[in-house]
Amino acid sequence: MVFHKRDSGNEINKDRMTLLGRTPLVWRKDGLNSCTYKTMSLERLPLYVNVTVDIGKPLSRDFKQEVAL
Repeated sequence: MVFHKRDSGNEINKDRMTLLGRTPLVWRKDGLNSCTYKTMSLERLPLYVNVTVDIGKPLSRDFKQEVAL
């Protein structure tokens, strides 16, 4: 691992190993493969593709807590 001089506000995450350990439990439902969105625009440029999407409203607090379990 390469260590860098820390930026202000970018401190080491103390829960990093816990989060990494949970990966086998949540990877199928945590990320782009499980979210829903509407593609608003797609712009193909020489060096990158700019994709703009609408992800809708934030989830309710109760749903976030249920997913975290």
